[in-house]
Amino acid sequence: MKALQTVGGYLLAITVLLGFVFLGAFWLLGVTWVSVKIVGYVSGAAVYALLICLLVLLPMSVSLIFGLYTWIFGVLAIAAYWGGPGLIAGLLLGPGIVPVGILASIFSSDWTSAGVLTFGLVITCGSRLFALRRAIFPKHAPAHGGDKIDKAEAEKFWEAAQMPSHA
Repeated sequence: MKALQTVGGYLLAITVLLGFVFLGAFWLLGVTWVSVKIVGYVSGAAVYALLICLLVLLPMSVSLIFGLYTWIFGVLAIAAYWGGPGLIAGLLLGPGIVPVGILASIFSSDWTSAGVLTFGLVITCGSRLFALRRAIFPKHAPAHGGDKIDKAEAEKFWEAAQMPSHA
């Protein structure tokens, strides 16, 4: 009787093991079947994601690089011309490092630094607005042949582009 229980236990273990093998095989067949059915939709979504990355996120990341460079240049200009009090004013009193850096450069007659900071500010904001426009109004992109935005869409764009206030 004990030998029969042992053989029965082994047969049960083999049956369970084979069940898991067949379950795994059916799972793989199911994954393959689903993959074949949805590959067209997923590849289309991947193309749109790539376009979003290239047209929206790339200009936004470039904007962050420009902004970081401009901010660091502003810190260096303030530190060189106005020192610690200028840095405290730029960081804590609200106008920001870049505008205070522009003022410090102008009052120190360093027109090159003032120009670099102003250009950095313009190119940072310009690339952000470009990326926001691409994100909000993709159908008005030049690639789609349209460049006209009605008044309601323009108000929506400028509302989205507003910088958060420090107050």
